[in-house]
Amino acid sequence: MMKSKIFKTLLTAGAITLMLPLAANAQSITPSAVSEIEGNYDSGEILSTEEANSVKENAKPITKVHALSIGLTEDEISNKITEIADKYEIGEIFSDEDAEFIKLHATPASQTATVNQNSAISPASTNINGGSAYFSGLFNKVELTGHGTVKLGIINNYVSGNFIIRDINKAYHSTIGSVAEYRAFGAFGEGGTKVGLVYSMDYTNSAKNANYNKNVFEDTFVASVAYSNLTVRGLVDGYSFMTDTP
Repeated sequence: MMKSKIFKTLLTAGAITLMLPLAANAQSITPSAVSEIEGNYDSGEILSTEEANSVKENAKPITKVHALSIGLTEDEISNKITEIADKYEIGEIFSDEDAEFIKLHATPASQTATVNQNSAISPASTNINGGSAYFSGLFNKVELTGHGTVKLGIINNYVSGNFIIRDINKAYHSTIGSVAEYRAFGAFGEGGTKVGLVYSMDYTNSAKNANYNKNVFEDTFVASVAYSNLTVRGLVDGYSFMTDTP
């Protein structure tokens, strides 16, 4: 996805609501009854068989969403966020499954962080809002380093990057470059319970028959952002590799 895909789709959050009344033909259990059951137990305590069956019949299961994340590496999670975003157009509402994955793994706009070379955060924390992050990655003898910055306002937002990719041995490559994939998500629907894409852009720069390339960009966009994700990849000889935030 190149610069032509300037406006696409948005979004994510964090917590999951567990109990929702379901089918009309199921043994009826009201929200107040659910609260009563909940109030009878401490966290981690086993429910009685009768109460457990009532919850199973009337609660909305979320195990399918969690199963999507089990065994995934940080790189795979980041890839999945981009894959989900790229399935939708700007303003289009995500499926419940896709929305929950975003809520679980993208950074809320209200959670700001300033990250530098000495900070110990996981690659998943490349979701930066309100600060800068240092990125680095290595593929064979090709090294990618640089900073990405995201500043989110009420509706006015800013994203920029400065990345250098080089062959440590100064060997030439048929192609060498980098791409910064930025996806922003917003809350939709009554009470902001739905998720959708509000902005999507790939900032790409590469060179042919070179051993060095610099990717510098800055961009502004207008949108109400609830979550966002910035992924930076190196591009060399038709391959791509992920970066981390050390």
